[in-house]
Amino acid sequence: MPKIHQKQPWQKISSRRIYHCAYLDLYKDQVLNPLGRKTNYYYIKKDPFVAIIPEDRNGKLWLVRQYRYTLGEYTWELPMGHKDSKRETYLNAAKRELEEEACLSAQKWTKIGISYVSGTVLPQYSYIYLAQDLKKIDKIPDPSEISEVKKFSLKEIQKMIIENKIIGSPTLALLYKYCLHKKIL
Repeated sequence: MPKIHQKQPWQKISSRRIYHCAYLDLYKDQVLNPLGRKTNYYYIKKDPFVAIIPEDRNGKLWLVRQYRYTLGEYTWELPMGHKDSKRETYLNAAKRELEEEACLSAQKWTKIGISYVSGTVLPQYSYIYLAQDLKKIDKIPDPSEISEVKKFSLKEIQKMIIENKIIGSPTLALLYKYCLHKKIL
């Protein structure tokens, strides 16, 4: 994760993990804010994840459709996931997640950046990979996780964003990074 080398206007007095499970840790920090007031700050710590932008030879991007329990609806997203172990590299996790979620493999991988989910409550980083020279593999995605895998042109994706069919911040940030990387914007 990147380190910011600037003077911190907030001072941590104490930090306590108040909840732990396999997926996340919830922390309560007592802090001195920039106005000099003591307050509590709550946040979630999660391990970084990988995000994959699968691009075919025609410039179309593959998205996955998932049911998101907390939203109560299906969403279109780019494939994403976590490392299976501390020994797995982020690149290997990206390759595995692309196979598991989109049933694709890629011959060319380029790390195009990093992002984080939220600088407030969920400061979770993602490592972004562009996957190219795609090949479908003989596999079906886990139906409890993925309901559909489909490729879209950038024009179709733009329309989906305008029509609020793609609204997840991680996917929107990834698409923006992709456009900057490809010098589309």
